[in-house]
Amino acid sequence: MQIKHVYEWGNQFSHKFDLSSFRNILDVGCRQGALCAKLARQYPQQHFIAIDNLPSEIEKAQQYQFANLQFKTEDALTLNYID
Repeated sequence: MQIKHVYEWGNQFSHKFDLSSFRNILDVGCRQGALCAKLARQYPQQHFIAIDNLPSEIEKAQQYQFANLQFKTEDALTLNYID
């Protein structure tokens, strides 16, 4: 599946999310970050961390600059996040 199609797929159901009751949101496998960036823009009070294990994808995701959005190169199998 190409990146464009992943974003379009996610975009079809992202309006059904109500993330307003969450403080921190973790996007695992964010690829180039377009969907997470859209959600970060919709929910400016929430803090988003988006990870992918491919540095090249995170490098492309860095184009999205929001105060409540952070991109990291990490492997989901070694996560150590506590909320």
